[in-house]
Amino acid sequence: MCSSAHLPWGALIGEGMLAYGYRQEAAELVTRLMAAIIRNLKQKRRFRALLQRRDGGRDGERNSLAGLAPLGLFLETLGVRLYSPCQVFLNGFNPFPGQLR
Repeated sequence: MCSSAHLPWGALIGEGMLAYGYRQEAAELVTRLMAAIIRNLKQKRRFRALLQRRDGGRDGERNSLAGLAPLGLFLETLGVRLYSPCQVFLNGFNPFPGQLR
């Protein structure tokens, strides 16, 4: 069994979910990825491309760009598309639990 989550692969899986209409499942994936990233930042104060499933830290290269939050996947899951600096397209509903601030 694999003990780590690889963030770039997770983002690709989420994009595939969205392409096939699994928006709620993609939102769950984004929520879990963000929880692991936040937990790692709070505990280790670093970005890592690989995150352990249990504690969210200790795997992968320190401060890797691949460890940044998948912002594009988050926005696409939310239904936000940026066409230009002045044009934004909103589609559908908020699949994430609670309000976004």
